[in-house]
Amino acid sequence: MSEKLDEMDIFASSTNSILNEMRKRVEDLVEETSRQRQRAAENEQELTRVKQDFESLKSYVSSLVGVRQTLVSSEKQFQTIEKLFERLVVKNTQLESEKVQKEAEVQKVMDGFAITIFGS
Repeated sequence: MSEKLDEMDIFASSTNSILNEMRKRVEDLVEETSRQRQRAAENEQELTRVKQDFESLKSYVSSLVGVRQTLVSSEKQFQTIEKLFERLVVKNTQLESEKVQKEAEVQKVMDGFAITIFGS
């Protein structure tokens, strides 16, 4: 009987040892799971921050594209204004020339008229 008790004691002891080992493994797994959950929460926060940064950058790029389009449009308008100004300068020069010509013609007519009236 004593042998049987010794065997049962050895069996109980080894079973207890196995149970302690399993308990330690479970505790380690629980700790690792907790760490992984913490990392997952941190990663989620980082992902949220990155998404916000991305949206901010996207908005900034959209603003820059809008500014660029405005600048391109303004450049085209400026070029059109320059062309119109050049045409105005040419037309103004032409009109000034015609004015000088007309004034000379008027002066000739007036000189001829004065000679006709006073010179005869």
